[in-house]
Amino acid sequence: MLETEASRERWSVRFALIAVVISLGALLVTFLQLKSSDQAVQVAEHARQDAVTEADRQRIDAKNTLDQQRKDAAAALEAQTKRADRANTLSDRSAKAAQQSASTAVAQLETTDRPWIKAVPQAWSPLTFQNNGDLSFNVTFALSNVGRSIATDVTIYSGVFVPAWEGAAHFRQPLERQTALCNKVQPAGLMFALFPGETKQLTVGVAISREEMEKNAVPPPPGIPNPPTEKRTDPMLFGCVDYRIASLPKHHQTGFIYDIVRTDLKTPNVPYLIIVGQDLPATNVSLERWMFGGDYAN
Repeated sequence: MLETEASRERWSVRFALIAVVISLGALLVTFLQLKSSDQAVQVAEHARQDAVTEADRQRIDAKNTLDQQRKDAAAALEAQTKRADRANTLSDRSAKAAQQSASTAVAQLETTDRPWIKAVPQAWSPLTFQNNGDLSFNVTFALSNVGRSIATDVTIYSGVFVPAWEGAAHFRQPLERQTALCNKVQPAGLMFALFPGETKQLTVGVAISREEMEKNAVPPPPGIPNPPTEKRTDPMLFGCVDYRIASLPKHHQTGFIYDIVRTDLKTPNVPYLIIVGQDLPATNVSLERWMFGGDYAN
């Protein structure tokens, strides 16, 4: 019985030792697993850090490459712009030189070889007052080219008006009317060419209202007994001949201003003034160049 009890105790001790050994083995295995897991985590962390480092390096490399490409593109654009600027500068210089040469040639032509048109009134119609009192009048000009080259697109502008009788307006208004008319430079009506030494005639018609003639009528001289009751006026014919030099776009003009006067010396008081409403034959009408200027050629 004692042997049996002792045997049991021995087996219990054995089982306990086996259990301890098993537990220690399990503990060792767990330790080894934990250590292996920790190493795996460390390896993964190192791999992650390496990946992050590589990504940062690649990002920096890409940024540096992009910056370099931008610098290269900017440098290439600047170089191309400088080349274009140099080319434009050379082109501008060439264009300016060509333009200057052309301008010099045109100026030389206009100075030495250009046409010059001379306009001289040769004939005119009677002064005829219409039923409404308006005055109509025709003038035939002899247009002569006294220059050295052909004149093209030759035409004439003309008009008639009565300036204020007194003050500065009497001297200023004819020039103002002439300038306003001739600055239009819009050829109308008959246009033709004139060769050097050639003369052609051109008839133009003008008209003026009775109202305008009476508005600036000349008052009778003071102190004259029994002054005339008729309205007397001093109409003026003005205008210019417009033409060009061959195919050049610039227009040239010959201007003129004439007083339309009567030559009937039997008219009392002021014989040269036109009586409003009284017709005159052409033999009693004359065109006198305006004494204060207005004739020009350019």
